[in-house]
Amino acid sequence: MRVVISGGEPLLLRHLPSVIDALTTRDISVVLGTNGTYLDRDSIGSFNKCTRIEINLDGPSAEINNRLRPSRDGGNAWAEAIRAIELCLRCGIRVRVLTTLNRVNQDKIVEIAALLHNVGVRDWAMSWTISAGRAAEIYHELKPQKEVIESQIRLVRVYFPSLNVRYSNRGAQFNRFYFLILPDGQIATQEINDSQKVTFGSALNTPVTSVWSGQNFDLSAHFDKWVAGRITRTYD
Repeated sequence: MRVVISGGEPLLLRHLPSVIDALTTRDISVVLGTNGTYLDRDSIGSFNKCTRIEINLDGPSAEINNRLRPSRDGGNAWAEAIRAIELCLRCGIRVRVLTTLNRVNQDKIVEIAALLHNVGVRDWAMSWTISAGRAAEIYHELKPQKEVIESQIRLVRVYFPSLNVRYSNRGAQFNRFYFLILPDGQIATQEINDSQKVTFGSALNTPVTSVWSGQNFDLSAHFDKWVAGRITRTYD
């Protein structure tokens, strides 16, 4: 149904437009996740077939955002993300902004909402920082406070009702949940608790159906997050 292309930074791959074309011509929905740095007027046309482009923004200002998400070559990651968001909106491409929550930005949620609303964003997803990648070694310093976040989100829903807000305090309960295909073709899932990816063979020579099972992936968590959760929100 859907392929999510993320990274690292997928726009570093020269053949990415060809991958998107191959998927969309087979009626597969494509979601592209990027930090926005490499999106510009010259390249944006290569990605207008995507169902959605997701762009990371972690603060209402360059000071907060760039502390958490520094840019390449000492650039301004915050300004680059805002530029990319505005470019997508002008080109009629659906945008979802992704914000990773932690102790640095947990009290800035209302300010971020105001910025996004003024820019024209209407789809915003927030999730906790997880113990993976560069955050693994300092996770105990970054782990946010649930009460602070949820009080801010309640205010956002009151002040900005047109902003579609998604929030996940994802954690160990979704261990062995994600179905991943790595750049070298390996089929994998994520061991969140250990910050490790576990592989089950290559998609180049292994049928996906042979490994997409309850033994290797938490299919119950998959259902709860993507199906049951939406039904609950609909009827609450």
